[in-house]
Amino acid sequence: MNKKRILIAITDDHLVVRAGVRGILSESESIELIQEYSSAAEMMRDLANVRWEVLILDIDLKDGTGIELTEQILSYRPDLKIIILSVYPAALYGVRALKAGALGYISKDFVASELTEAIIRVSQGSKYIGQDLANVLANQAIQLEPGQELHDSLSNREYQVLCLMAAGKSNISIAEHIKVSPKTISTYRMRIMKKMQMDTTADLLNYALAHKLKAIP
Repeated sequence: MNKKRILIAITDDHLVVRAGVRGILSESESIELIQEYSSAAEMMRDLANVRWEVLILDIDLKDGTGIELTEQILSYRPDLKIIILSVYPAALYGVRALKAGALGYISKDFVASELTEAIIRVSQGSKYIGQDLANVLANQAIQLEPGQELHDSLSNREYQVLCLMAAGKSNISIAEHIKVSPKTISTYRMRIMKKMQMDTTADLLNYALAHKLKAIP
């Protein structure tokens, strides 16, 4: 009897990345890539009737960020397993990806064995944490007890707004970028200041720059 294969999909707007993943998984006897998507919208349209069990999701799509999409996907299909594929170091987004519900976070310079191991592990409901992310989590365990970094209290959208502010974007520019009104950005700014217990926008910007916070473009 043939062993059941793990059915997976990938959502990435870079053809080269999809081809690379396809080539790696074509060598596996236990994993089958059955669907490829080039956009978040394309993938979300299929979500009600998917056969795949594991989704490899790019962190930086033209029509969405992997972390926000993870939350959306799991609110609709909590049974799906998600691995975030990222060009950004684990120190920037690895913990946030796990908090959003992803079970794995790996860099786009992964080796074939790492990708295969990650898929097998998350298909079983376990987390896949590479060495870079393990180091981040270990450092946080040491540094954050009993508290945590101030920006860890922010939602993903609040964190994105703070990073865009630190990058010198105006309220209007930020509003256009995340498709909300400038008034909403002002509300976000006040909420961020309250959560981080800061009195001025300058305090927020100094904090973001000191901690080298960076938004997904």
